[in-house]
Parts: sequence; structure tokens; C-alpha cells
Amino acid sequence: MRNVFFSSGRSVRVDTDSADRALVALRDAFDVERVEVADGPFRFRQEVTGQGRFAVARVRVQGRLVMESQPLPFWSVIALDAGRVEVSTAAGTLVRSDATPLLFPRDGRKRVVWEDAEFRQIVLREEDARREFDTMGLPPGALRVHDAPDGEVARLHWQAVADHVRQVTASGMLVDSPIVRAATFHVLVAAFVEAFVDRQATPVPVDPGAGSPIGVRRALQFIQAHAAEELSVDEIAASAGMSPRGLQAAFLRQLGHSPMTALRRERLRRAHEALLLARDGSGTTVAAVAAHWRFSNPGRFATQYLREYGRSPRETLRAD
Repeated sequence: MRNVFFSSGRSVRVDTDSADRALVALRDAFDVERVEVADGPFRFRQEVTGQGRFAVARVRVQGRLVMESQPLPFWSVIALDAGRVEVSTAAGTLVRSDATPLLFPRDGRKRVVWEDAEFRQIVLREEDARREFDTMGLPPGALRVHDAPDGEVARLHWQAVADHVRQVTASGMLVDSPIVRAATFHVLVAAFVEAFVDRQATPVPVDPGAGSPIGVRRALQFIQAHAAEELSVDEIAASAGMSPRGLQAAFLRQLGHSPMTALRRERLRRAHEALLLARDGSGTTVAAVAAHWRFSNPGRFATQYLREYGRSPRETLRAD
């Protein structure tokens, strides 16, 4: 299927009062088979900017529009700014009339009703997102997901990352810099996993070759996926199918440092990302970020951060 979401660097705009033209635009985006428009005023506006592996969009529907679509090879998250949406599948019906992010069901046929709706949308192509999942310790195959972020922290984190991605996309930096594009996609997928993937229902499988470098890689993936949680060497070792002593020896032999050092570095990196993404007036504080990533001593956190990044956490938070 040709899809406007993944035309890299390309922006596509549609503004029409024709149901037929709206159907063409929705078919290109959602593989929509049928569109119905209620009597009365109708207008459909859509602006999509694709980046190859992901896309951002803004859509406005004036009036009532019903569409039916097939299963899709991507994840789509919307945040309503106005109006109402109702999504029906064989599993049931989801309704949103507020700004709580909604992860659209991917599998099976869908019937979607938009009523005077205006929303922002983030789309992740499945095959590319799964490559990132591999680095986070998530197994191949089906994932159990939530239709809304799993908790307030996850919701705020997703919204901050989504806003950042929209700003970077609008700036044109993603077209000009492959490095920025890759880093943005990684942060976006990580926020998606934190917000919507039920990791308790999709455990990391134990690799039979865990005593090899694959075992160390599995341990690193587990650390990345669970860095915000309280972790012990025993838990990290169990994720790789190794004994704690064997894990320590393998890390020292292959990486030159311990598993707990790897955990500290991962937490420091994630705290750095959170400070970079925080916006003025968002209410984010250095203390809150440090606590979320399990740094119990603010002074020690600031010292480690300065040593790693060459400036204090507060300077990063206040930077333009």
C-alpha cells in the first residue's frame, strides 16, 4: 500500500468539502474502504509530514465522518484538541472526547466515527519500530498494548516527546540531519513503549546462549527496558539466564565495567534525554527527573551529570 505517512521529508496537505476527495486522502493514509458524510456542513483538512519511519499529522473534520478500514502495518496515536472520536472493532468500542492520547487498534477491521474532531497524530511504522524494540529487550511477535498511557508519568512523558517531535519536524532538522532523525525516532519509540506497551505481559525471553556475548546483550536490553525500576544484579542476571557472578565476570570481560555501572549510565542517559525534552513552563524540575531515574542523591547526580555531559543538569534544563 502506498502511504503518505512514510514519504520521507514530504508534507502533504488536503483541504476539501468533498467526501470523495476525503476518501482518497484517507485511503492513502489508512487504507480506508468506505467513507460516509452526514448531511450538513462538512470539511476535511489534513496535513501530514512523513519521515520514512514515522510521521506527524494534524487533522480536522468539520461535521460527522464515518470510515471503515483494514488492519494497518503501523501504530497510530492521536490526541484530540476538539470534538469526539469513536473506534469500533470486534473487541469492542473506544470513545474519546478529551485530550487523553489514544492508541488506535491495529488489528482487524475498524469503524471510526469523527464528530467535529480536531486532533494531532503520531504514526510509527511497525517494521522499523520493531527493530528498536529489539534493542529494548522486547520479544518478537505480538505485544499487548494499552489504548491509553499507563499512568500519569507515562502520559506526561509521551506528550512531551510527541510535542518535541512535532517541533523538530517543523524545523526541518529531520530532513537535513540523519543523526537527528535516528535519535528522534529512538526517543519516540522508547516513549511509545513506556506509555503503551504492557511489559508485564510481554516478558523478555531467556536466551539459551546467555553465557556468550548474546547474554550480555540481553542483560543490556533488560536494563534499557527497566531502567526506571528498582533493579538488582540478581534480576538483571535472571533476565539473561546467568548467575550473578557469571554476569559480573561477563560484563567485566566484554565491557570493562559492572552491570550496575551499565545501569547507572543508562539512567543518566535517560535523565539527560528528559532534561533536553523538557520545555520552559512545563513544570519539570531537575529533582523530579533525578528521582524518576532512581538518583536518590541530587548532589551526586549533578556531579555525575557534569562529568558526563560537561554542564550541570540545571543548565541543560534552561537551555533554549
